[in-house]
Order: sequence, then structure tokens, then C-alpha cells
Amino acid sequence: MPKKLLIVSHVFPPAAGIGGRRWAKFAKYLKRKGYDLTILTSENVSKSVSEWVDDAKDLKIETLPFRFPKVVSNPGKSILNRIGYFLWVKILKLVESGNYFDRSIFWKRQVQSEISEIILKQNIECVIVTGGRFV
Repeated sequence: MPKKLLIVSHVFPPAAGIGGRRWAKFAKYLKRKGYDLTILTSENVSKSVSEWVDDAKDLKIETLPFRFPKVVSNPGKSILNRIGYFLWVKILKLVESGNYFDRSIFWKRQVQSEISEIILKQNIECVIVTGGRFV
């Protein structure tokens, strides 16, 4: 059974979200079972903090920049924010054929490079990659 695991999840505590909660719980129990875990996630750009941040303590967490337009993920109420939101949604519709609200759209290149580096440096035996619901 592999002992060194890499979990790749775009959302992970301290970022709030159900996907992060799920993997924080898995990681907590995998660590208790003796697995050496590394988590690769994106930075938290939200003002809210996950209620499950304690489940993620004592884990090796590597963070990559959040590449999705912040004006779309955290829309404000000002007229400039509304205009920016409208323009970015138009651009996202052009560049993404699937779910253009998927926050990991611009994450692919940097995450692939980082995964390779972590696997080699830490002798990772198993990689678990998660994603949102794809409807």
C-alpha cells in the first residue's frame, strides 16, 4: 500500500467550500492511518475561512496562485465590479467550452508543473486529483 500521497484539490482549507471540507476530512483520517500527505491547492482569495481548518492542521499544504478572475469568484456591488464581471463572463465563455464558472480553468499549466516537481522531490507513490461536479 502506498504511504506517500499527494492530494490535488483546487479548494482546501483555509478556503471555504464543500469540496475542501470533504478532502480535509479524508486527509485528517489518512494522516491518522500513517500516510505521509502533501496537499496541493490554490490560494484562498475569499474573505471567509473554512470551518474545517482544524482538520487540515499539521498537513503539508502547497499553495498555487488563484488564476480565476477574482471579480467573477467574489463579485462586488460597485458599478466597476459589475462591468468587470460582465466582461470576464464573456471572455470565459469564449475560452471555455464547458463550465466557464469552474474556478480551476486557468490552473492547468501551473498545477501540472508543480505536481511533477512534488512527485520527484518527495517520492510520491500515489496522486489523488479532485475536481468539482461536472454537469
